[in-house]
Amino acid sequence: MSTYLLVDDESRGRELLSILLKRINPDCTIITAPGVDEAIKLYFDHNPALVFLDVEMPKKNGFEFVHELIHLGKSPRIVFVTAFNQYAIEAIKASALDYLLKPVNEEDLRICMNRIIGIRKEEVENQKMMELLTKIKMNHRLKINTRTGFEVINPKEILYCKADGNYTDICMIDGKKITTSNTLGLVEKGLTMDEFYRISRSVIINLNYLKSVDRKERFCEIEYGEFSYQLPLSLTRIQDLSNIF
Repeated sequence: MSTYLLVDDESRGRELLSILLKRINPDCTIITAPGVDEAIKLYFDHNPALVFLDVEMPKKNGFEFVHELIHLGKSPRIVFVTAFNQYAIEAIKASALDYLLKPVNEEDLRICMNRIIGIRKEEVENQKMMELLTKIKMNHRLKINTRTGFEVINPKEILYCKADGNYTDICMIDGKKITTSNTLGLVEKGLTMDEFYRISRSVIINLNYLKSVDRKERFCEIEYGEFSYQLPLSLTRIQDLSNIF
């Protein structure tokens, strides 16, 4: 009996995939998780034969799940699930890994499962996963919706993001400010959170450009070249920043 782990922050996505998997393999056991941290615990508890992994999720994305498991000594067999993220699809193809496009349909899932049966475990060893993570990091671009259309930016060039109601101001290293119609929460989903940190409910900073933290006045300073900004810092985040560094 095979056990499958489904990781997706959208309950509809988990339910649909569960139904389709049961049609293909009625004897399978299905466990689900809405996020990466929960999924990692379930992985260790159940050692699933396959993980169906959403790419874009809040807090941590699918690639961070893979990265954490590899560093914990595991070799997960992954089927990535994505809606439209072209950079991810190309990287996954290049690494000869399996992926499904949302919304998942039964025919595509059957083809995917049949292909997996013929893949030896050593063909998806850790080195292959690490190559994928490298490609993702190199090719990652973030689409930012604006009032007139959208811009595509490199997240590494973001200094900080600040909420302004239902909008978000994104300050870049060249001093340019982009105002997006996306909320701060939506912007956060596209960021790699080992490089970015939410210092308050309304501000996310790029840790690569953090210069200093003032405990007494409760602010941190972000600096790049001639640009420097002081941003208010939540009291509870001060110790977190200290622990990070």
